[in-house]
Amino acid sequence: MLNQNTGQTVAAVEGTANMVPDIIKIMYMISIYTAAQMKKEAGKSGATKNTFLELESTEPWDTVKAQLLIKIDSILKPTTIDFDNYTFSFSVPQVHTKPTDLSDEDSYRFMVKHACKGKDPAINLTIEPKLHSKKV
Repeated sequence: MLNQNTGQTVAAVEGTANMVPDIIKIMYMISIYTAAQMKKEAGKSGATKNTFLELESTEPWDTVKAQLLIKIDSILKPTTIDFDNYTFSFSVPQVHTKPTDLSDEDSYRFMVKHACKGKDPAINLTIEPKLHSKKV
């Protein structure tokens, strides 16, 4: 049964009702910039490397970070890889269109909450190397 107020599934367990979150597949459309592109003027940086990822809305933050690092590694092939060497920002089409920093579990929960509001849950994610980091 679906709770109309929270959008969560209610399951009866031994006479008590527990709230179980719906599992929703979210499509991440990812644009990855290279370090060389970040050094160029805005508008002259060239095309980004684009990829996608589909994850469930219940994925833990650490799992999402690991999946993003795998995508970065496969596209940029950096010498070393560290989540802190990149800036992540997201927007949710037709729901939360202002680019917002994705840096911790709270911002991740905010992002997923807004992505699940849409008809087709999707997130636009931009990944940029931090210029002060070592060779990436």
